[in-house]
Formats: sequence, structure tokens, C-alpha cells
Amino acid sequence: METMLWVVTPQVLALLGLATRLCWRTIRERGRQKTLRELAGSLTNGTGGAVEIDDVDRDGSRLRVRVVVTGAPRRGQRR
Repeated sequence: METMLWVVTPQVLALLGLATRLCWRTIRERGRQKTLRELAGSLTNGTGGAVEIDDVDRDGSRLRVRVVVTGAPRRGQRR
């Protein structure tokens, strides 16, 4: 019986560790997505424009944000 505990316990602990890590990554990713959505919403708030977010992670980290505002004057022009 004691030998079985020595064999099974490390595997159970490893599985618990993996489950905890997966849970943590999921919570982190949800928070990240929420932040990006809020950012996109605040940038186009009432302008009628659009925000394109090209997001890569794990860890080839790239965040490319393109803001398109319609009806805004170009540089050097006045309304």
C-alpha cells in the first residue's frame, strides 16, 4: 500500500498543478481580452470609426492596433 502511495501521489500532484496552471491562464486571457475590448470601445466612442486589433501571444507577443476614424479632418485641415 505504501509503495502505491509513492507511485500515485506524484502523478496526482502533477495533474493538480496542470489544472491550476490552465485555470490561471484562462483567467489571465479573459482579463486580457476584456481590456482589449474596452480599449477598442473607448477609441471609437461616438466617432463612427473602427478599431482593428491584431493580437498574437504565447509568447510571440505582437499587438497591432489600427484605428480608423470616419469624418475626421485630415492633418492640416479644419472642419
